[in-house]
Amino acid sequence: MRLLFPIVAALAVVAAGCGGGSSSPTTAADWAKGYCSGASAWVTALGEARASVKPGDPSATASDAAQQMTDASNTFIEVVDGLGAPATPDGSTTEETAKNLSSTLSGRIARASAAIDTNNASVSEAERAKVVSDQVTASLADLTTATAKIKTDDTAVGTAMGAESTCADLDTALQAAG
Repeated sequence: MRLLFPIVAALAVVAAGCGGGSSSPTTAADWAKGYCSGASAWVTALGEARASVKPGDPSATASDAAQQMTDASNTFIEVVDGLGAPATPDGSTTEETAKNLSSTLSGRIARASAAIDTNNASVSEAERAKVVSDQVTASLADLTTATAKIKTDDTAVGTAMGAESTCADLDTALQAAG
């Protein structure tokens, strides 16, 4: 339950920022806040999933971590996809970068799930855990790269991210997770 609270809070921020279906465009500040809130909650959830896998502890399996990764990633993907394009000159580029991130994360979820769901009896629990851990690490790198690209490619959103406390929190969370 502790894992779901930051994710639900991030969804609420995005829903508020998107105007609940209104046709008004999303400002750079609202877009940055929604993205960074969702990403921060996701990074926290991935960190908890990764920390939950302890070799030799049958109660904390790679399967559990993969499920946490899947749930948190799917929620973040919904957040990103719900943001749309910010109302900036480079908003379509920002939206494309965010959607590419969503697609990449979906692939990482699939790889982690495939490792867990394999019928290959010669794949040990440790090997499964390594695949999940590797996908979490790669996902965090993907987020770091996409966030840097958004900041560089869309100066209005980049400026808004620099002023947004949730983006500072995201930067801190990414450094801690690295």
